[in-house]
Amino acid sequence: MRIYTTGKIAEGFYVTGFSAVPVYLLDAPEPVLFDAGWSFIARLYERDIREVLGERRPAHLFLSHSHFDHLGAASFFKRVWPDIKIGGSPRIPEILARPGAVQLIRDLSREDLDLLLS
Repeated sequence: MRIYTTGKIAEGFYVTGFSAVPVYLLDAPEPVLFDAGWSFIARLYERDIREVLGERRPAHLFLSHSHFDHLGAASFFKRVWPDIKIGGSPRIPEILARPGAVQLIRDLSREDLDLLLS
């Protein structure tokens, strides 16, 4: 199923940010984020997450895989919510530790933005 909107899609489950590259939010006693989307719209994800959670904070971030459009805002989320626990494939830290990996994620995200705006 492809979701073409943001906001509430089921009881306690939300699409945040931009529907083409969303961050999913499960509003639970320990709220969970699924994936971290594009780095350049991190603040948009944050705004949408805060609209749902209010003063509460996400407890967990699960990264499905290491593509730039699935982990781009992870470091931003960690700065905003320092206690968030991040989990995913054991390969993700290996990939992120490579020289230039984080910059490549930013560059690819920027290219997507340029394509989106053109």
